[in-house]
Amino acid sequence: MGRNVLATFRVMPESVDVDLKGVASGIRELGIGDIKDMKEDDIAFGLKQLIVLVLLPDEGGVIEKVEEKLHTIEGVDDAENTNVTLV
Repeated sequence: MGRNVLATFRVMPESVDVDLKGVASGIRELGIGDIKDMKEDDIAFGLKQLIVLVLLPDEGGVIEKVEEKLHTIEGVDDAENTNVTLV
């Protein structure tokens, strides 16, 4: 039986002017896995980030592939994995 991982990604917009709802829509369109949760998180001075929780297959390189795809979304400055747990 295949195993899965639950991965958390932090997605940072290029500026406070970026529409995070548009970024969230772009993330859903990527088809990166089973998105379990996506929420906006305040950082400072009006800047927000998206926290994305995704269920992925436990395969080598899958986290890096998702990060690369997240970087392709318009308005995204940075995307990085912050946590992975086996489920």
